Amino acid sequence: MKLVTRGSLCRLAYPAFIGVALLGSAVAFTLLGPIVGIKSTYVFLGLLLSGGLFYTYHSTTVPTTLRPMQVSRTRVLGKSVFVLVLLAVTAVPAARAFGIETVVAQLAVLLFLVPAGYLALALQFRWEPPAGRTLAQILALFSVTPIVKYQSTGFYASSGDTPGHVYLIEQVVRNGTWQAIPTKSFYHYFPGLHTMLGSMSALTGLSPYDVYMLAGIATYCVVIAVAYLFARLLFDNRVLALCIALAMSLLLPIITHASYFYPQALAVAVALILLLLSYRGSADANNYWAYMVLAALLVGQLWVTHHLTVVLFVPVLVALIAGPRLVSRFGPDDATAVRPVSSPLVVWVAGSVAYWLGRDVFIAPFVGSVVDVLSGPLIATGSGDETAVVPVKTLGQSLPESTVGTALLSVFSPSGIYNLLLVCTVSFAAITVIYRLERYRRVIPFLVLGVGGSLLLLRTPLVINGLDRTHLPLSIFIAFLLGIALFRLLPNADATLSQLAPVLVVFLFLTTSATLVASPHVYELHSGPDLWEGRPLPEEQIDFSQQEMRSFEQSSAYLEERDAVVASDWRTQIGLERYGTDSKSMRVRDGQVTMEADLLMYRSRWPDHSLRLIPGGPPVPLITVVVDRAWLDRTVRTENKVYTTGEVGMLADRSGGDLRRSPG
Repeated sequence: MKLVTRGSLCRLAYPAFIGVALLGSAVAFTLLGPIVGIKSTYVFLGLLLSGGLFYTYHSTTVPTTLRPMQVSRTRVLGKSVFVLVLLAVTAVPAARAFGIETVVAQLAVLLFLVPAGYLALALQFRWEPPAGRTLAQILALFSVTPIVKYQSTGFYASSGDTPGHVYLIEQVVRNGTWQAIPTKSFYHYFPGLHTMLGSMSALTGLSPYDVYMLAGIATYCVVIAVAYLFARLLFDNRVLALCIALAMSLLLPIITHASYFYPQALAVAVALILLLLSYRGSADANNYWAYMVLAALLVGQLWVTHHLTVVLFVPVLVALIAGPRLVSRFGPDDATAVRPVSSPLVVWVAGSVAYWLGRDVFIAPFVGSVVDVLSGPLIATGSGDETAVVPVKTLGQSLPESTVGTALLSVFSPSGIYNLLLVCTVSFAAITVIYRLERYRRVIPFLVLGVGGSLLLLRTPLVINGLDRTHLPLSIFIAFLLGIALFRLLPNADATLSQLAPVLVVFLFLTTSATLVASPHVYELHSGPDLWEGRPLPEEQIDFSQQEMRSFEQSSAYLEERDAVVASDWRTQIGLERYGTDSKSMRVRDGQVTMEADLLMYRSRWPDHSLRLIPGGPPVPLITVVVDRAWLDRTVRTENKVYTTGEVGMLADRSGGDLRRSPG
């Protein structure tokens, strides 16, 4: 009787949630403006789609054995996945060999080959696919996006400090010790990633950049395998574990950090393995000490790899340790939840704090960063300069308007569709868990963390600087929710292909949008309005060509020879950092550039992309700049040009021009 009542409540939940979503959009429209209100409708659309799927597919069956014909079909589909992956990872090199634009090959991979591979994978889930071969297909399909990104960019800088980390790895390789990392660098005290990758570079003979990219791809394949092992430990259903691994491979933070492998990306991967060992130690008393010895080695690695990761994991660890006790105390009499061995987790946190205090690092900068974040705006309240969280300034052109039309288009951009489908699948999973609570009671802490993590991952008016740092540690818990949704939708043995078609369409849109959003280097795919931006601005540059990298190297030598200080935008700064040259941020005011440096460095690609400035200082440490081609040409022509490589140049201020040198 309770189950029937609970099912009825679950069916009634969707109308209530959809009503709340509509009310939320109306409130956002009224308080935050029509642009934010329209963008927020993706939540309503996601819930609407989720309700349709729940009422149609909430009851499915999964066979326990395969008939001979089904075995043959899964083998053919599995082989086709590997063929498609092979075509995808050879498309860019083949295009170069035949003189074809690489963007054509990338579009073919992202829009046709990868979706076809995921369709072949999804069809295998109609029956019970073999674990090893299916997991291999998941990892192969996941690897395509970062591999193609690696192949098609001269130097993939992503959204931050990749060139700086590659430079530090080079210093380790060149000098044979982590102590070669400059003492002024924070990573002198946290050299874990640079030491590991430097050692790999020295042993393999690969360049530090190549090792950086390949190690990231391999590490996050391991992370997906860890998600599978976690699910196998916590559930007795192999297909559900495969669905959770598949879900993990579709989460944007996981795909992104396979090629943006900075220290937090390594630390989170190690922390997840540590968590798995802690749960294995709790479940397998016979091998307890073996797991604890391995855990101790990982704890030592974590102490010197990344600092903020510890802070981000503290609430997660509290929930995982305290959650099972709360379930046992306040749940039904037979309610139990799995719990980890807490000692290695406590040692990790306590040892990290002791290290910070002993070396006098991290604590003071962390407190300062928190104060800066809290003193700045936390909610986007509009799109004008006076209300935007990241101000937009222009050099020689007017700003494009953020209109109702562009807001509507942004909801159906790749990022809009991805967020819409995350709302759909996560809400579907949450209702499924409530509907079948007795099946998922053991992992309630995981699922609660997944719900909370999905709220942080989804696009909302919250624009707290650094909020995206929380996404990666919470991804495995979001994957549990998303995996439960896939498990209820894909393995439908009784449905015909026509009956399953809506599910396959939703799945293909999810996989394709995830791949597209994780491929920002294909600028042609992101030229339209994006759910994540306040205005339809040019895309930020996230890669450097080989010519630009050579120009940075030459410019670095020029500046060192003349002992000159240069100012520029953030991307140029990190490009110079690749060769050990520090620089300052330029400033933009009233259509002019000011700088606290001898020279201004410009790049020929400035007008093609939005620039990011980080001049520092709360409450708004970030500034976006849009440069007009005519303005740049005129400035280069009228100012005192002292150096150029064609790709990169340097200017000194000249009286009456657009460039001003301010005292430092």
